[in-house]
Amino acid sequence: MRHLFSIIHSLFFLLPFAAFAQLQPVGQWREHLSYNQARRVVSTNTGIFCATPYALFSVDIADNSIDRFSSLNGLHETGVQTIAWDNQLNKLVVAYTNSDIDILDGNKINNINAILQKDIPGDKTVYNIFCSGGYAYLSDGLGVIVLDETKYEVKDTYVIGNAGNNVKVSGFTSDGVFFYAATAEGLKKASVSNSNLSDYRNWQNLGGVNGLSAAPCQDVLNLQGIVVAQQSDSLFVL
Repeated sequence: MRHLFSIIHSLFFLLPFAAFAQLQPVGQWREHLSYNQARRVVSTNTGIFCATPYALFSVDIADNSIDRFSSLNGLHETGVQTIAWDNQLNKLVVAYTNSDIDILDGNKINNINAILQKDIPGDKTVYNIFCSGGYAYLSDGLGVIVLDETKYEVKDTYVIGNAGNNVKVSGFTSDGVFFYAATAEGLKKASVSNSNLSDYRNWQNLGGVNGLSAAPCQDVLNLQGIVVAQQSDSLFVL
C-alpha cells in the first residue's frame, strides 16, 4: 500500500507538468488573459462584443460560439478602454487605455495611432465612442475627436470649452438635428448642419434648460429618439 501511495503521489505532481507541456507547443505562444471582468458590451446583428481590460471576445447568438481577440491575433494593444459598434458600416471601434485605436472590419483590423502619437499635454483617455454617418466621435479628456471610419484617419477635433479651452467630454450623441456633448462644464449642444464645430462658440451650454445646471455632466444618450442626460445621481430628459 505504501508503494502504491508513492506511485499515485508521484503521478499527482507530474500530471500538471505533462498537461502544461502539451498546451505549449514548441515555437508557439498561447494567451493567458483574463476574460472575467467586463468593461463594456455592445450588440451587433449576429452577436455580442465584450471588452475586458485586457482583450475582447465575441459571442455568436446563433450557436453560442466564442471568438477571442488579442494582440496575438491582430489587435495592436492589450488594454481596452471602451468599444462601440457602428450599425451602418458593421465595424467595431476599439479604444485602448493609451489612446490607440483599432477598427475591426470583418477579418481586417485597421489601426489609427494619430492620437497616441500626438505629443500634446493633458488627458487623452477615450471615455466614450459614438458612431454616426461613417464617423466615430471619441469623447476624451481634451474634447471630441472625429475619426473617418473609411479612410482610417482623424477628420476633425472639437475643442469646446467655454473659453475655447480643452474640456473633458465623457459622452456624445445626436438626435439627427443636434449633437450633444456631456462635458465637465455641463451638457452642450451644436447643430449637426454646422460645418465649423471645432469653434467652441458654436456650442451652446444647456445649463438652466429642463432643470440642467452648469455642473459636470457624466453622460448623454439617445434612447429611441429621446435624449437623456446624466448629472450626478439624476437623469434629465430633453
